[in-house]
Amino acid sequence: MPSSVTNLTTGLKAFKINSDPRKYGTFAEIGAGQEVARHFFQAGLASQTVAKSISAYDMVFSDQIYGQEESGRYVCQARLDKMLNYEYSLLYERLNKSKGSECEFFAFANTVATNSGHGWIGVKFQEESLKEPNVIKIHVKMHDNTRLQQAEVLGVLGVNLLFGAQYLRNEPEELIKSLTDNISKGRVEIDLVHFDGPTFKNVDNRLMCLELVKEDLTQNIVFDSKGEISTLADEFFHASVFILRGEFRPITKVNMKILELGIQQFEADHKISKSLPLLEITMTHLKKEKGKVNKKDFLDRVDSLSHLNLPVMISNFTYYFELKEAIREVTKSSIGSVIGGNQLDDFFKYDTYSHLKGGALEGGSRLFDNDVSIYIYPYKSAELCQSLKTFFPEEKVRGLVDFLKANGHLFDLTNCDEIEESVLSSHVRTLLKKNDKKWKDLVPANVKELIEKHNLFRDN
Repeated sequence: MPSSVTNLTTGLKAFKINSDPRKYGTFAEIGAGQEVARHFFQAGLASQTVAKSISAYDMVFSDQIYGQEESGRYVCQARLDKMLNYEYSLLYERLNKSKGSECEFFAFANTVATNSGHGWIGVKFQEESLKEPNVIKIHVKMHDNTRLQQAEVLGVLGVNLLFGAQYLRNEPEELIKSLTDNISKGRVEIDLVHFDGPTFKNVDNRLMCLELVKEDLTQNIVFDSKGEISTLADEFFHASVFILRGEFRPITKVNMKILELGIQQFEADHKISKSLPLLEITMTHLKKEKGKVNKKDFLDRVDSLSHLNLPVMISNFTYYFELKEAIREVTKSSIGSVIGGNQLDDFFKYDTYSHLKGGALEGGSRLFDNDVSIYIYPYKSAELCQSLKTFFPEEKVRGLVDFLKANGHLFDLTNCDEIEESVLSSHVRTLLKKNDKKWKDLVPANVKELIEKHNLFRDN
């Protein structure tokens, strides 16, 4: 990366763009004022860069420009797309004849809710004059408590995105790293990035989103049931959610049966007509080689799970209460999860929560609010069957476990007789490596076909 574009302040980044006579575009911002455009006006030479700046703050006024949102949500990806497309088309229509051959046009837009701290930011831009445009979009969550602090972060983040689009577009990983330049750690989270257009024809957005987790720009990323990048809010807004955590390398028939039985019992216990499943894979469960995540292995898992129409989360969460707290940000409805009986010892081990000031009691209170239930499926092997009924916690947490059981937070999963023995993903991979066809009976039909077609999961 050229030294001329590294270690720059926000003001110098804006000035560098303003100083480039080929960069010319518009700014459209909803929700927090003209926070991004302000940096370009203050940097100097803005007349060389800014064709127009608009803040369509009023909802009716905004609808007259960009159209109404059927969902009623104005801080969403659909709204950002409309803003980018409208502003870029208007810019091109009005200025292409006079400036098209000498300028690289761009349209920058954001729609942000400073009360909840989340928003969508994007830029549509030409790499060269008269060429088809590209688009980069990000979803952000700002963690400052005041509107003014959030607006400050938004302004810096917007400059970083536009700067990256102009000078780091051929190095998307570096562009991602640069998004939080000049922003203190912990003030903002970026949980989605999407590249589109001729410049990014070889970019896999799933891998780019994985970079967000690897670079600690977010604690989780989400893929919808089709394997496309999404957000927790878009997938689970106000929904009841049921979670199964695992490595899913590959997912097994036993996993699917446990998920099915867990959802049935969860919905019955909470009197829910429909809940949404979520499969979670932690970064520690992703295969690593030489300290780096195996990208092919990651894509194999996302592809195999999307063949079952199941949404997937990749997270940096170590503890279940972290996962629950992330989901609680987008829904107040019931949350359930299922874990194996063989995990209970670690789940309720006193020392597991020694890093918390309140120890195991704090860990339990952060996980088990009034609408959270954990179901225990019996882990069966040739030697034993581990379940909540056969679990004897250490004395320090025995009272906590008894309290959770008595108050409807911990249950044994019922109707598990048809699950004769727990099957681990590692067992399937061992059979695959040996070319033992028994593996075909252990995974769902759709996954079996995908494994055979693309030769997946054969390397231990």
